[in-house]
Amino acid sequence: MEREKKEQLVVDYFKQHPDTYIEEISRETAIPRSSIQRYLHSHQNDIIPERHISIGEQLRKNKQRGHKKGGNSFFQNNVSTKDEKGHFTGSKREHKRKDKIEEKKKNILYITKLFLENPTITLEEFERQLFPLTKDYIYDCLTSQRTKEIIGEEIYNIIKELLRRNQYSFERKIKETPIEYLDRLELTEIEKKIIELRQQGVSQEEIACRLNLSHTTIMEYENRVIEQLNTISGKGKKQ
Repeated sequence: MEREKKEQLVVDYFKQHPDTYIEEISRETAIPRSSIQRYLHSHQNDIIPERHISIGEQLRKNKQRGHKKGGNSFFQNNVSTKDEKGHFTGSKREHKRKDKIEEKKKNILYITKLFLENPTITLEEFERQLFPLTKDYIYDCLTSQRTKEIIGEEIYNIIKELLRRNQYSFERKIKETPIEYLDRLELTEIEKKIIELRQQGVSQEEIACRLNLSHTTIMEYENRVIEQLNTISGKGKKQ
């Protein structure tokens, strides 16, 4: 999802649900809380039609309400702990957010099933199909330690191997592509560096570390290069 679309999604959602907390918006849109805060801050002067107040004012009201709710929630969800003499020693949480845990579990089961049925699907295709889930969230559902616990080590390893093969397919495609095709690509400096490292046999994980980028971001660049290669090689065959 493009940044502008994410930002508009968050702003529209907040205007329609002005009493919603940042964490709730994140859960509904699968967009990180830090991004949501940044988007809403950029639109803090926008007016919420039904309230006739700005987004910034509503956020301050929600924050004040959150402090009160947080205090009440703490005593509802935490129990005090005492030592053998009956002296207060602290507190411990009594209930977990079962709804959030169950939601993530359902998403992991659905996304892994979808991937196993379509093992060559790209993250972009995933994102378009599962909007408003983001690529980072989808990739996490495929590879996190929790995923391994939910679907079992055997299936988890199959998914990891399929992802590895997809990465190898890019490396092989780059090595087999005629140099004249590569010269015709409109590449960014980062994409050129990725191709250079791939031709040297450097893994995707190692490239991510060297360029200080996320694994998902490297995959995005590689998918963009492949799309260009497919277009150019298609035209070359017709000529």
